[in-house]
Amino acid sequence: LPATWTAGKERGATVEDMVGWWSSSPAAVAGLEDRGSIEVGKKADLVVWDDEARADTSRESLFHRHKLSPYNDLDLKGKVEATFVSGHLVYSEGEVAGEVCGRIVRT
Repeated sequence: LPATWTAGKERGATVEDMVGWWSSSPAAVAGLEDRGSIEVGKKADLVVWDDEARADTSRESLFHRHKLSPYNDLDLKGKVEATFVSGHLVYSEGEVAGEVCGRIVRT
């Protein structure tokens, strides 16, 4: 998200553009009608986002098995503060929070 946010802002993209790129369009492509927007009856998959914070792009901050990324040590803006999957807090302030939930999506 920070890479898209930083590059998008530099090129004049709006918040609405990025919501489409990050949320509604991927949900539509994957055929997930119950996701992609905040509406009654849809899954509460949400991100709490600080658009002004600096992203930690160090290898130590990655939750990947392999710590090499093209974004390592870049100066990017935007930081995910918390993530909710189906309304359950799964990530908060740099740490996995609560129990792992969700499911593998196959299309």
